[in-house]
Amino acid sequence: GLEEACVLPVGLRAHFEAGEYGANLVLFKKLGGGTGGYLVYSCVGKERHTVVIAQVSTGLVVWSLSSHLGMIYDMSFCPEERLLVTASADGTAKVWDLEWLQLNQDGTLQMPGVSKPQMEPPGREDALHTLPHPSYVYTAKFHTIRSRERPLVFTGGFDKLVRIWDATEQCVLRTIAYHSSHVNSIAVSPDGHRIFTGSGNGELFVCRFSNHRDPSDQATDRLRRIEVSELGTHAISSLEMIAHGAVEHLLVQSRDNIVRLVELSEPYKVLRGYRGLKSHQHAVRATVSPDGRYVISGSDDGRVFLWESSGHGTPVQEEMDQLPVWSSPVYALAWHPSQHLLAVAAYGPKQQVLLFQTEMEQHAERPPRLPNLLSEKAGPTVDDQQVLRMQNVSIRKEESKRKYFDQYMASIYQTSGLF
Repeated sequence: GLEEACVLPVGLRAHFEAGEYGANLVLFKKLGGGTGGYLVYSCVGKERHTVVIAQVSTGLVVWSLSSHLGMIYDMSFCPEERLLVTASADGTAKVWDLEWLQLNQDGTLQMPGVSKPQMEPPGREDALHTLPHPSYVYTAKFHTIRSRERPLVFTGGFDKLVRIWDATEQCVLRTIAYHSSHVNSIAVSPDGHRIFTGSGNGELFVCRFSNHRDPSDQATDRLRRIEVSELGTHAISSLEMIAHGAVEHLLVQSRDNIVRLVELSEPYKVLRGYRGLKSHQHAVRATVSPDGRYVISGSDDGRVFLWESSGHGTPVQEEMDQLPVWSSPVYALAWHPSQHLLAVAAYGPKQQVLLFQTEMEQHAERPPRLPNLLSEKAGPTVDDQQVLRMQNVSIRKEESKRKYFDQYMASIYQTSGLF
């Protein structure tokens, strides 16, 4: 991860073609592909919905999967990033083999600084495993412990059930029924002991498994509902686990225009509520910067919202204003785990996936990493003169960056109505 503090990336680096109605999910795959890894995003089409994989360092698309007949609602990697699972409105969750992305032609793992011909994409575009459901599948996540020897997948969807799958055998090991509305999101703890599930009527549950290596064994499982203040029956649209060492939090995105941060130790209390965004109509998603300093989210009104995680829940307006305003809802964002890069996916006609970078002079002093609510790790302290020097560099570059961005975007999006 980043050893220096994160700075909001606002300089446009690249743009990637998406579907007829843009893109709604975006991830970074940090392993393979040389410096920067890969950008993975789901496109929203008219009939086919695809997953596109592009190399960050070159901007070249290396693989495109015509993966689903319905909208893709969720996608996530297993911990080793060799498998990807997608969940779709076509009633399936699919597991894809992406290990070839981090292999050389001779089958060895790609290593930093070692240049070898990379393995070619597989000749077929079929999924490794298909997990059929009777209705829409809204969420799919790998079990964090059993992902290599025999992958287990948790799914949730319209029928209100959580299923545990043996992905290899494509069979359901266990069905868990405790929600009274459709299951929109699942988050799995790093140790595999717990899953958190959120539903369309605001229910948030934690299920603790007695056997974290085999959650299909239900001997002494513990189920508990987490009460979320002021949420009521507003739908939970996404959950994200945030783990820094022994400190764990849950980021809860809901349809009441609030992103909440829940402390994952008894009694599971809400520590912060980040406000200002609009999330009533669309399933926009929030995430955090790699250093834990920022919480960032898309919004129904086409804006990117940013908050200090340790702050009082009001947006950091000055930094937000350096990014454009989209003409369609911003659905998802991904902050690169080891580089100052931000990918933004917007859902609407002619929208592309945009990749932003932090533009800092080569010898400019980097802001130090400081403690915050989500991470206690910090670098050296900073004095007032260092702060002033970094602010001056930022001010000098801001005007030129904005001018370049406006000219560039105007030339590309003359007919798209991005602004």
